[in-house]
Amino acid sequence: MKMNNNNELTTTEQERDRGGRPSKYQPETVARLLKALANGLTLKQACIVSGFSETTLSRWRMEHPELVPQLERAREQTRQDALASILKAGESDWRAKKAFLELSYTKKI
Repeated sequence: MKMNNNNELTTTEQERDRGGRPSKYQPETVARLLKALANGLTLKQACIVSGFSETTLSRWRMEHPELVPQLERAREQTRQDALASILKAGESDWRAKKAFLELSYTKKI
């Protein structure tokens, strides 16, 4: 570590690379995670099928802020798919239409 011009401690690339096993944060792993979320799995389930823990995902969210909107989009895709299915079912069942309205419009009008 060394001090920069603002008297702050900084680390060099070599100091940050502590060795150990390589990170599982790879495009294939992220794609597997996003697909699992888009298919309706919970975060915990998606982590399990992707081969890492929720703790690892929490760390990745901090280390890779670009991941957060990708996770949100995957979850939103699941929601939209589910709502589309409920809406289709609402064509023949009023209860499905009611469920669609309740899920789509969470605030009372």
